[in-house]
Parts: sequence; structure tokens; C-alpha cells
Amino acid sequence: MTRAATTPMTIDEAMRALMDRLVPVGVERAELSEAAGRVLAETIVADRPSPPVNVSAMDGVAIRLEDVEALASRGLPVAGEAAVGRSAPNLPTGAALWIFTGGPVPTGADAVVQREWLIESPGEVRLAPHVDADAITRGMHIRRQGENARAGDALAQPGVLITPALLGALASVGAVRPLVRQRVRVAIIVTGDELSDAGAAPAPTGLRDSNGPAVASLLGAKLWIDVVSRRRVRDRLDDIRVALAHACQRADCIITTGGVSMGNHDHVPAAAAALDAETIFHRLAIKPGKPVFAARCANGPLLLGLPGNPVSALVTAKRIALPAIARLAGAPASVARPEARAQLQEPLDHPSPITRFALVERCGVDTVRLMSNRGSGDLAAAARSDGFVQIPANDIGDTPVDYYSWSGA
Repeated sequence: MTRAATTPMTIDEAMRALMDRLVPVGVERAELSEAAGRVLAETIVADRPSPPVNVSAMDGVAIRLEDVEALASRGLPVAGEAAVGRSAPNLPTGAALWIFTGGPVPTGADAVVQREWLIESPGEVRLAPHVDADAITRGMHIRRQGENARAGDALAQPGVLITPALLGALASVGAVRPLVRQRVRVAIIVTGDELSDAGAAPAPTGLRDSNGPAVASLLGAKLWIDVVSRRRVRDRLDDIRVALAHACQRADCIITTGGVSMGNHDHVPAAAAALDAETIFHRLAIKPGKPVFAARCANGPLLLGLPGNPVSALVTAKRIALPAIARLAGAPASVARPEARAQLQEPLDHPSPITRFALVERCGVDTVRLMSNRGSGDLAAAARSDGFVQIPANDIGDTPVDYYSWSGA
């Protein structure tokens, strides 16, 4: 560690120390049908102009400018249609051709007159009386070849998420197997002798495991993350060491919950040390979540030990684990940034020398209300909340603060 254990790092110092040690995972080809939400790992270029030829932006008729006066006075004969997907026809002088959105602009045409401006009769069209003929100008409603992108133009750079819009662009240029970052494989290990499965009846002093499902849900919602395993182990040093060793063989990131505080049965840091893991930090100047632990396993995987209290586990998963995994995924930093800057409806009563995370509910576009709760074990309060805010050290939150949504990025 970079400082004495009695002087915990700040959240910003910890994130810098963590991010400096992380490099993105490898790359692979993905079928287009499986590429949405993945992180692009190559530059995508247009293989031809877009649009490929001059096309119409409206439904109407294609005409020459020299025929506008005739269109307005006596009308023009309609000599045919410029069909979508066909080669552009020649436009006869003194005539119009039907054309529809996306249709190729006929050779010789100067403008497209929208159908709403026309009076139609069998075999001919005429400009409606309320339309000024001077409003028809050269190039009107014509999308020029290559105006969206020229052949060879870059459409997307590595490190962006493949959104539905980008996926459509990939399809349009024939990039049907884009190069993407591999999904970050995450193994979740929940520690605790008191825990049972969510579907089981717990002992009188026991608890159902809530951390495993909650953390898996938060992380698994990201298509660049693959939660490869979730298991529960007892508070035994050897059991935790074996579980970590097994996870190191199949995961890029290991998330544990519990076992990182000061109790006699908190063995995660010792189990990591037994596997020659390099400690990055242990205990931060934050509340809740102070005991959080981070290390780098000898063979490469990242280990993040989250506290066992459910609110602490969720907050640190969102605020610390998610940005770290995003770095491993090569994803843009924006995917793990706060969703908004929000104003507390009522600030805290007094400042604190450490960073505080507080559960809130939204009560306006950029306003949140602090939620009453009974501490980091109050999962009922967390369930009612919309997310949490980060209140800096020595601050009471009387100016806008970072807001993190449970349902956001």
C-alpha cells in the first residue's frame, strides 16, 4: 500500500491507484446480432459514399428548373418514375418523373417538388396556387452523394459502445463481424457463515444472501460484462483462499462481499496475500464502504473486496467496481460516471472529514431528497431509493453533488 493503514486513501486517490494498474482485456470478432452493447475495438470506415448516389429527401416529382414556369402555369406531364433501388433514369425535357424518398435523382433533374405542393390529375401534375414558384430552388430536397459520409470516412473509433444507431451504421457498411473487446469475466464470491440461499428458510440468526443477486444484477446488466460464476463460501481462510484461486483461473475480475473488515473472521485480505496478490488499497475515507479492499492477483485478475453490509456492497459496487471493470472492458469512462449533478432538497446538518454516500430519492429533474435509513445494513431503505449521492469531505451538500442511479449507466 502507498500509505499507512491508519491514514485511509480518499476515494479519488484510490480510483487513480486502481485505474493505473488496469489494462483492457483482449479482442474478438462478434456477429452483428451479438454486437450490441459491446465495446468496439477497431475503426469503422465507410466502404462507399452515403448516400451512394444523389437521392430524393421527399415524396414528389423530379423536375428541371427550366420547367418550373410550366409546372406553375399549365402543369407538366408525368413521364414515369425514378424507382427506389434502380438506376437513375433520364428526365425528359418538359416533363416530370415521380420520385419517392430514397429514390435516385434522375439525370438532368435540378430539384424535387414535394407532393404536398402539387395538384395531381391523370398523367400530369401542376403546382398548387398557394405555392410561390420562386420557392423551388436548385438542389431542393436532394440528398447529394456522399453528403453523410464519403468512402473511407471513419464512422466510429475504438472504445465506444455499440449502440443501436452504431450497429445500424455497421450494417450499412457491411461490417458484419466487428472487432470488439472481449466481455470482462467477473466471478462473484459472497462470504459469510450466516448466509443461506435466497429461496431457503434462514436460521433464526441467519440471513438470506442478498449481496450475490444484487451485485450480479448491477454488473450483469452491462453487455460488456459476463458474470461467469457466483458462489457462497464460509468464513474460513482456507475456503476463501481456494475459492479465490479457482476464480483467478477463469475470471478477469473477482468481486467478493464481506470478509474485509476488522473482525476475527474477515479473511479476504489474508487469503489474497496467501495467493501473492498485490494490495492496492484497504480501507478508504468513505462512509459507507470504508473497509473496501482492492488487490491484483499474481496471475493478473483484479480482486475487489466489497464490505458485507448490503448498502455498502451496492454503493461500492457502483462507485468503485463498475468504473474499474469499465476500464478492463476498454469502455468509455462515461459508462461509469455519475448520471447527473443533483441538488439536495435539504443539505446535511454538519460536514464530515470523509466522503459520504447517502441514499436519495428523486423529487425533480435535478433535485433529490435524502432518505431516512438506519445505516449500511438497511436494505429496505436502499430498495425504496432511486440511487445515492456522493457528498465530498468537509461538505454538507448545499451545492449540487454527484448523483448515481441504481438503474443508470
